[in-house]
Amino acid sequence: QLKDLGVNAAKIYTWDQINDELDDIKRGKIQVIGCEQKSPEKLAGMWEKGKRILLLSADMTLSGGEIALFNMAVIFKKNGYHVAVCSSSDGLLTEKYVLEEIPVIINPGMDIDMMDDFPWMGLFDVIWINTIRFWHFLTRHSLHAEKILWLHGAAVVYEEIDKYKLSEIDFSDLSVYAVGRLAALPFQKYCGVKVNDYLLYGVPEETGSKKRQQNELVFALVGAITKNKAQDIFVNAIEEIGYDVGGRCKFLIIGRDGNKGYADNVRKKAEELRGIGFSVECTGELDREHLAEMYQSVSVVVCPSIDDTMPTV
Repeated sequence: QLKDLGVNAAKIYTWDQINDELDDIKRGKIQVIGCEQKSPEKLAGMWEKGKRILLLSADMTLSGGEIALFNMAVIFKKNGYHVAVCSSSDGLLTEKYVLEEIPVIINPGMDIDMMDDFPWMGLFDVIWINTIRFWHFLTRHSLHAEKILWLHGAAVVYEEIDKYKLSEIDFSDLSVYAVGRLAALPFQKYCGVKVNDYLLYGVPEETGSKKRQQNELVFALVGAITKNKAQDIFVNAIEEIGYDVGGRCKFLIIGRDGNKGYADNVRKKAEELRGIGFSVECTGELDREHLAEMYQSVSVVVCPSIDDTMPTV
């Protein structure tokens, strides 16, 4: 019809062509942070063969799985390995990697393309894939490198992924490890594959002096605002306590939005509670230093998770 109206065919784009153009915009440019070498190829090329490890992090937020990967990176480096981490987006965790002299590769295309679309990854000896959130990325992974998938996710993570998409992943050349039984069971159920073994996360203890106020009880829930962390149970419980008791307390919800719609509902409920006199604060994501400061005033840490594989409290 457009051609009949005299529109030049060269100016007519199909939906697939538009999608391709948008994907090119989303891919952006690969950046290397914290290293003189500004390309991943040169970064891998300057390191000793047999000791080059590329860690894939779904994002650079201060979430449990990402923090566990950071601590693993530090352990690898201390044991003489050459380590780089690659993520599709920048975040608060980037600075912590750079302070440990671990290069960070920001590769926006990881959210769109598959592993085989980045042949430079094959220059590393080991590609360490952190969590099943890389399911799309793994649908093509024939690069010549040892590939290890480290599972943290609870069942709710798999319920959000199309089962057909999971069936497209070839697990035959992937070594699969889980942080524990609760992370292994949903993987076996939804992917039909058993894990090789358990590989526990190594998060160091963090302690500090306790300086909480004596005249106020402070309750805190820390974690990404998602259904399995159950912030909705937390805010509903505040209301059930009643104002006679709850009005003398303070309630903190600390964490980034993991699910936009769910987080909006939690914040709306928190606002309703503030409207009737409760002290409820949604702080957003805090870096480790500010979180440590916040803990000084917290009386009770609440963990109402309905499905959680690694409560790093």
